[in-house]
Amino acid sequence: MKTLKILISVQLTLGLLACPTVDPDEDPLPAVEELFPGDSEVGSWVRDADPIDVATSNQEALDLINGEATAFIDRDFVAFAMGGYEDGQSTLELRIWEFADAATAKDLYDNIPDEFGEYQVPWEDAAVGEAGRIVNPGTRWWLNTHEGIYFIEVIVRPTDAGLRQATLDFALVVVASLP
Repeated sequence: MKTLKILISVQLTLGLLACPTVDPDEDPLPAVEELFPGDSEVGSWVRDADPIDVATSNQEALDLINGEATAFIDRDFVAFAMGGYEDGQSTLELRIWEFADAATAKDLYDNIPDEFGEYQVPWEDAAVGEAGRIVNPGTRWWLNTHEGIYFIEVIVRPTDAGLRQATLDFALVVVASLP
């Protein structure tokens, strides 16, 4: 009987040790659409009239970006948000993908140029996020980066030379505000 009590006691102790702990002081992650800067928070960029689009399912993501979400879906994205800004002369589109972990966001960043034709362009390194790159493929300034569990894209039109820095500045503010 004494052996049975000891075994039960050990089993209960091990069971309690195996339970995940929840830190009540840790804030939950904000919704991905809450990561978008407010009006004039970055230079003169203000939100356009359209709402921020959010996707949490594969079909919603495919619908939002015209079927170009395969690499993101293959990595089981958690949430995706896309929204626009304008400054009176230019337009900016911000896309933020959230993944379950930072390794997945990094894997996407590292491998998407090999997996998706549109990303096969002559990128230049950009000092933003854990790793960043920027390109002008002729129709827009396009930057993508990853930071923690997020993969971020900033797309600015037209392709004026001065907008390269505006693209970088916007991305830097977004990355700096991530949890």
